[in-house]
Amino acid sequence: MSVLAVTLLVILGLLLIPMVLPVSFHGQVQIKNAFRGYGEVSGLGGWIKLYVSKEPGAGTCQYLRLFCWGKNLATGKDKATSKKQKPGAGQFLAVLKLDLMNAVYRYLIRLVPCLHLEARLDGEYGTGDPALTGMLSGVIAALAAEQPWVRLNPNFMEACLDIEGEVKGRLFPIVVLWHTLALLLSSPVRSLWWPKFNIKKFRVREVVKGV
Repeated sequence: MSVLAVTLLVILGLLLIPMVLPVSFHGQVQIKNAFRGYGEVSGLGGWIKLYVSKEPGAGTCQYLRLFCWGKNLATGKDKATSKKQKPGAGQFLAVLKLDLMNAVYRYLIRLVPCLHLEARLDGEYGTGDPALTGMLSGVIAALAAEQPWVRLNPNFMEACLDIEGEVKGRLFPIVVLWHTLALLLSSPVRSLWWPKFNIKKFRVREVVKGV
């Protein structure tokens, strides 16, 4: 085996190591008159870590650690409104089809067990209208019927929103990548990006022929 082949195998092995090692994540949010929360993602035994926090009245703080190097990233600020037109609801509904929804649903069903999630959601909510709060509580109760980690209590007396949630888990990037690639290559999703890829490829060929 040549030196070049050995070198390529070593480089490939080094690139695959972060993909096969577990990545843990942990986040917590609280909504009571204002939003506060934090999130953390770490891998390689904590040698690689991204930490994000948000406090009321302050910007988003971000900290990145890569092995022995750490840096406080710039505090997040609201970006100026871009002149580029954003996709509207009509464009979203145009690609929203039943087979696409089924593909995304199957993807989530396969992905959730891979995350080893532990979550909780506690709190109290109210709209100020007892009838509307009752309707909302019925919907939440139906959605959370088999979710013991959801404990949301309706308040029929006043409008309020006091919710605290926490989620943590771990994943293997190579498993998530495998399921994501399967989703992207599925027929409903492929029909969204493959025609655009062919159009760009055709334009490049036309430019080359013109030269």
